[in-house]
Amino acid sequence: MRKWLGATGVLCATAITAEEFRVVEAEGWQADPSRDGRIMLGRIPIVREAAESLKAAWDNEVAALDFNAGDPIRASAIVAAPLVGEKGRPGIALAFRCNPGAAFTEKQANEFAAFATLAGSLVQNATMFRWIERSKKQWIQDFDAITDFIVVHDAQNCLLRLNRALAEFLGRSPAELVGAPMSALRGLAARGDAGACPYCSGDADPSGERLLIAQGRSYLISTSQVRESAQDAGRTIHVLKDMTGQREAERRYRELFDSIQEGLFFCNLDGRILEINHALVEMLGLNRGSELRGRSLGCLVPTARRPALDSALESARVGQPIWNLELPLRRTDGGIRQYSLNLSPMRDETGKARGIVGSVADITDASVLRAKLVQAGKMAAMGQLVAGVAHEVNNPLAAILGFSQLLLENPEIPGSVREELVVIQQEAQRTKSIVENLLRFARPAPVQSEPVDVNAVVLQVLQLRGRDLGKHEVDVILHLDESLAGVAGDAQQLQQVFLNILNNAFDAVREAPRQGRILIETSQNESGVEIVFQDNGPGIADTDSVFDPFYSTKEAGEGTGLGLSICHGIVQAHGGEIFCANNADGFGCAFHVRLPLAAKPEEIAPADMDSEHSASGARN
Repeated sequence: MRKWLGATGVLCATAITAEEFRVVEAEGWQADPSRDGRIMLGRIPIVREAAESLKAAWDNEVAALDFNAGDPIRASAIVAAPLVGEKGRPGIALAFRCNPGAAFTEKQANEFAAFATLAGSLVQNATMFRWIERSKKQWIQDFDAITDFIVVHDAQNCLLRLNRALAEFLGRSPAELVGAPMSALRGLAARGDAGACPYCSGDADPSGERLLIAQGRSYLISTSQVRESAQDAGRTIHVLKDMTGQREAERRYRELFDSIQEGLFFCNLDGRILEINHALVEMLGLNRGSELRGRSLGCLVPTARRPALDSALESARVGQPIWNLELPLRRTDGGIRQYSLNLSPMRDETGKARGIVGSVADITDASVLRAKLVQAGKMAAMGQLVAGVAHEVNNPLAAILGFSQLLLENPEIPGSVREELVVIQQEAQRTKSIVENLLRFARPAPVQSEPVDVNAVVLQVLQLRGRDLGKHEVDVILHLDESLAGVAGDAQQLQQVFLNILNNAFDAVREAPRQGRILIETSQNESGVEIVFQDNGPGIADTDSVFDPFYSTKEAGEGTGLGLSICHGIVQAHGGEIFCANNADGFGCAFHVRLPLAAKPEEIAPADMDSEHSASGARN
């Protein structure tokens, strides 16, 4: 075309913008290498005067200009026409002459336009080809730059492509492995037949993720199938991500998490448990932490205390830590223990709360000890008060008893008055008995320490109450440990304790609508001897107050409320403990007395268990 037109140069350029073009084909013209073939209208001398002509060509017009400037570096004549392709106008074609006075004719301009129409498709195809080649090269570079292992195979499990990272790991070049069976990757697999893909799951649709352990390393395999066309059927892509470092970090985190002796948990902002450590699993009596994963933290807290938990979670959600929140938590065995909770928000890099971390400490024993200390303080204060009151009451009480007795001995007292004096004396004697109990509570008698056979004391108490128990058909069940060791103590005082507890149990079962039953059990462990009196009566509403002075569940006038308080003092003086709890089935309660073993155990003949020594109505 250049020779046919007699042109100095011919070029074809594609449009970048309306003002900028890139030369894709040229003859008789050398583009500036630094500009990547780009030309700007009005900036390069050879086309500066052609600006209008190029604009016209871009507007689908054929334009020819004749300049006669005479400057050898300037064009004296230019003809331009649009390149027309199948998909629009890819650019322009331009021919120029640098010979003064050599203008293009109209015929040459029209023929050049026809050339531009033909060249448009060629330029468009060439441009597309170059773009495809450039994209392919870029894709290969990107594919090989990925550090994860990538492999593609067909339906016959033949390798179609793999990236450089995988080839280098295998010590082969990608070209060597293309076309090879997938079994060539057996070194990165732990299973599979010789002709099978070691990474396909064998399912109809192998897509998804799974973990593979090979050569001591962990790989997360992501599998996808290509379904763009029928030709792609069976083409599968596997991406193997080395998770060894992450798995090792997770293992170390898990070991650290589970080695902490304090219970720990993570939950989301809604209070749903995400993870708990081994210590908390044991605290709650679980088999494994997954039993709680996804459940609400509130499921562990009794209904009455959930508002306190909800309030604490809300504070943590807004970024306010919560310290030493005491809450009862429910164990899997149905038991409830007291725990101290700390809650803190987990924040992301922006400082926004994304979850909650909590620590849990079992403070049940500490709570019990604290309650015992409070109770001991109350009892000591009450004892001092009672001792003072008893002494003040004793003096006028002695006068009442003395003068009433003198009046009764006077024969001149009328009969009606004598009857009233008898009532006064009886009530005064009752008051005296109460005062004596008060003094006994305030100042218990010293323990006469000697070896005591607990089973024998239990049987003696049953003999004292045997008649009443048999009369009311109360079923007494004995489980006495015949190998029970002796305890150091005062047999008379222990008898008073057991008799008081038995009396209370007897009164309780008489009120029950069912057959009365009292279980008495003795046992021994490393710390000492335990005696349990269990009844099936109505139970006790307030077990925490049962040992308080003057606390009684009986009707007014039927009890002083000092019996169990005195028992508490006696057991404490023996170095033991006494407590009660309602039965799990909701019927009745059980009193537990724990006494330490004698410092120097002696052989004590076991109590005779024959029926002649058992209380009426009792059975082994």
